[in-house]
Amino acid sequence: MGKIRLSHRLRAVAGLVRGGGVLADIGTDHAYIPIFLIQEGRIHSAIASDVGEGPLLRAKENIASHGLEGHIQTRLCDGATGYAPNEADSYVLAGMGGRLMKKILSESPEVFRKAQEIILQPQSETEALRRYLIQAGYGIVGEDMVCEDGKYYPMMRALACRQGIASQDPCRADGVLSQDPYREAGELEEIYYLYGAHLLRGRHPILRAFLEREDAICSKVEAELRAFPETPARRDRILQMERRRGLAQAALAQYRD
Repeated sequence: MGKIRLSHRLRAVAGLVRGGGVLADIGTDHAYIPIFLIQEGRIHSAIASDVGEGPLLRAKENIASHGLEGHIQTRLCDGATGYAPNEADSYVLAGMGGRLMKKILSESPEVFRKAQEIILQPQSETEALRRYLIQAGYGIVGEDMVCEDGKYYPMMRALACRQGIASQDPCRADGVLSQDPYREAGELEEIYYLYGAHLLRGRHPILRAFLEREDAICSKVEAELRAFPETPARRDRILQMERRRGLAQAALAQYRD
């Protein structure tokens, strides 16, 4: 079989991987990402793991059909509980909720703190995941966002600091954690965590499209709500929409500075 073709979302996730060593794809499902990265020559081996036997069987079939049994091993385990520290250089967690990602990270800190990089593509609760990463001593050093089939997918690359965060951080040779924008957010903190500091600073075009849609949706809902009789529930909903629209507009203002 020829080269595997990834969806726009998965290709973007794979694009955040910088390490050239061993990749661990947690919640691998079909093992598309490790197959792609092996074929591209960007990693030399991988571990594809999943908590379900069904997804792992699909992964094994895909790996075999591409002749990569010698490069990608499969593993049945819950999150990273089946991994040993230093067993992989890069970890990918994609296509699961942010709450589950937090659980996986918190259950195996000794594994993730030894990683060279962690790539995360949450399907929900992205703001809470960003806050968890910073509070747990990780640095978010890169972000991307794509739109596929009308849905927006944010993703990020995180690094663990092993010796604490400092202005001249000695814990990573690449020196990026000392310039983590989340630690210097100031009055922009809320929109940074909500929408992504790197995306806003880089004026990412897909994020702009998302924010413009948010603004339009909130305006439309507000107008529809105002046509109904006044009730406490209606008023609360209007306030929610006003706040949501205000945050989107504050983020859009970063594109005009």
